[in-house]
Amino acid sequence: MIANTLKKNPLLPTTAGLGVGAGIAAAAGLPKATPTSLVTPKPTATPTPKPAPDGQSAIRQYLLNNGIGNDQIGYDKANNSVTVGGQSFITPATVQGGTSYATKAALDSALQGYQTRQQTSQTNSKIDSLLKAIESDIGTYKPSTFSYDPNSDPVYQAALQRAQANAGQASGNAMADLARRGILDSTITSDRLGQIQQDAYGDVTANLLPQLFQQAYTRFQDSESNRYNAYRDKQSDTASLLSNILGVSNDRQADQQQQWSNDFATKDQTFNQGMQTKQFDRGVLESDRNYNRGVLESDRNYDRGVLESDRNYDRGVLESDRNYNRGVLESDRNYGLAKDDNSRQWASYNLSKKNSQTDNKRADSNASYGRLMDIWQATGVAPTGLESYGVQQGTPYGQQQKEKAATYEDAYKDIDNSLFVQKEVNAMGQSTGRYSVTNPEGLADYIFSLDLPEAETKRLYQRYGLKWGG
Repeated sequence: MIANTLKKNPLLPTTAGLGVGAGIAAAAGLPKATPTSLVTPKPTATPTPKPAPDGQSAIRQYLLNNGIGNDQIGYDKANNSVTVGGQSFITPATVQGGTSYATKAALDSALQGYQTRQQTSQTNSKIDSLLKAIESDIGTYKPSTFSYDPNSDPVYQAALQRAQANAGQASGNAMADLARRGILDSTITSDRLGQIQQDAYGDVTANLLPQLFQQAYTRFQDSESNRYNAYRDKQSDTASLLSNILGVSNDRQADQQQQWSNDFATKDQTFNQGMQTKQFDRGVLESDRNYNRGVLESDRNYDRGVLESDRNYDRGVLESDRNYNRGVLESDRNYGLAKDDNSRQWASYNLSKKNSQTDNKRADSNASYGRLMDIWQATGVAPTGLESYGVQQGTPYGQQQKEKAATYEDAYKDIDNSLFVQKEVNAMGQSTGRYSVTNPEGLADYIFSLDLPEAETKRLYQRYGLKWGG
């Protein structure tokens, strides 16, 4: 209708080449409408993705490339870590434009740890399942009690029926024979018939019944043997499977421990090239590895009887291995290569070294003191070398030297600074105020040679823990 109106109304502008809508717009004085198909859209700027930081890779893409489903990957804002399956996987080195990045080495290490945890969880689940199966089956086999009822044995009943038929026939023959002889119903007749029946039944009981009893017992033994063998085979199969799983688990654990040792050595070398800590925990790891191999060999030779009687021990070993794994992981996680930890370790090492040197020096000193005392006693004159023990060269044996401690206080001060006493120091090399006697016998002789009053001599003996004999 609008088109007809346009044709009839000469006042409207010409709308040739335009649609009805365009003509209405022209009639209304509106600007011309350009067809949508003729409008060239402005190009939309495509954002340029930022390049990954040098030496780093996008964590999500790395996980996808290694078979981790996208729905398993998440992010824990509270702990600033990327998660896999709801568990912490790695802390990003860089977060850029909503994308987390980490080095290839860190990602490989984190993936290896994740796979190890998954394998350990699966192995532990299988072990628990097998242990439960073994425990649930133990004691389920109980021997049956043999019993035999001849009244329910069809063979025995058939034999009785044949005996009864034979007895009836024999009784008929006996009655006919007695009748020919003129003996009718009498006590003799009844006794003869009874004897015939008793003999027939007795033959079945005496000869056939023991055979039937033995046959029934043989069938019982076969049935019990089959039942027990089935029970034993089931336990054996389960135990063998458990032993195989334990062997694979221990092998994997040994490989993982070696990897941890290598990672630890690399981190320690990076932290300080001068630190010589390659032996840190190496002895422990080698000992544990040898122990695990020993357990593996023991498990391979583990027989059914021991497994059944020592199942609680197996559970204890498994728990110990799990706790050990957790302990090693926690130790590696918390180590952190902190300077104060390394300082304390080196201080402990220096203290141990110093104590070892002191022990060697103490042993040498004791041996030297013994030789010098032997010379003094043999020659009667003190040789050189006893000055540190308070004896001057040339002092006659058994006599007090000229410069003797006059009092108890002077004596213990001299002894505290002599080689008779080893002062104790802490990890930082500081004195603790405690001491130990290096040569009790030599010290006792020295105190006695001071020729102090008996009370002061006794006090010195007590001060240094020497046995006082009066």
